[in-house]
Amino acid sequence: TLDVTSSMRQDNICEFPFARKADETITFTSVDKGVDYRATNGASGEMPARATTNYPVGQRTFMRTDWSQNALALGMTNKLEGSHGHNDALSIAMFAYGKYLLTDQGYGSVQTGNTMYYMKSPQQHNLVTVNDSRDYIVGGYVISDVRAESYDTVTKKDGEQMAFDSNKLFDFVEYKTDAYTTTQNSQRSVTFLKNQKFWIVTDYHIPTDTSVTNEFAQNWHLYPGAKMTIDSDTKVIESHFVNEPNVMVVPVDPSTIDKTEIRGTWYSENGGQIVDSQKGMLYRNKKGNGVFSTIIMPMDVGEDYTITTNKLTNSLSDENINLFSFNVKNEVTNKESKFYYYHVNEASMQTTVN
Repeated sequence: TLDVTSSMRQDNICEFPFARKADETITFTSVDKGVDYRATNGASGEMPARATTNYPVGQRTFMRTDWSQNALALGMTNKLEGSHGHNDALSIAMFAYGKYLLTDQGYGSVQTGNTMYYMKSPQQHNLVTVNDSRDYIVGGYVISDVRAESYDTVTKKDGEQMAFDSNKLFDFVEYKTDAYTTTQNSQRSVTFLKNQKFWIVTDYHIPTDTSVTNEFAQNWHLYPGAKMTIDSDTKVIESHFVNEPNVMVVPVDPSTIDKTEIRGTWYSENGGQIVDSQKGMLYRNKKGNGVFSTIIMPMDVGEDYTITTNKLTNSLSDENINLFSFNVKNEVTNKESKFYYYHVNEASMQTTVN
């Protein structure tokens, strides 16, 4: 696997993975100059015409503003088959303005046993877990139940890319998977508004048993040292790096969040090191399907934004639609913009909003 963006080192968000024999020499033709550029971090080749790249067979998508180290970039994976080994279908990671902000927690590859299973489990990735929120770190050690209760809740089965679109204004991708044994179907879409420089994430989960109360938990991992906070009213998760870029994770409908939690976890910058880290968790406990709508707003040094949201309703069930408006106010320039968002989770239900 080639490391093409130093700020996003982890295996599931690496830009261009491929295998070759140890004695095989790769020669890049003129057609491959864009690949050469990505594989050498821009040392040779030509910058690709498009910054966003999508691999529907490999089930990975990378949304970018450009190819610089200060770009806004988000990687999403839905790949489980193969040698990767992490149970992380539908997970995302993001960096912006040269700072790794929403992290993949890394390999911990020198670890063995329960620690290894914990680092590879769904809990250790930015995704929604269903009935799998137990804290497996006790007294600085991972407890023995992590493999049976978290790691093994995923089958090694690839899902499907449902949609992809990319142009000068926005990127959009949607994936689904039935690999999680606690759900019949898990689905996530990501919309990137390039000029406005933020992402909208929707999550849709049909649990194995919709007739009982299930626990849906969003997991958001921030880079170590973030001094994470969660607002008691808005449920906004925010980092507080000093003189560095930061990020806000904004739930669209905080009234549906039953509980929030900041939990200590581990982050592995490389295979031989594990350091303390934090993640924010947003819980919903309910019967039926689990739906989240979330805005991810990175902020450069000196920037300050306030986001206010308004959940809208129509003739469709709240479990199957993401419909809301939101205002983004730049507190530095005092400029405010309003947005409307509409997304139907099940394609068969797409219809005109009433």
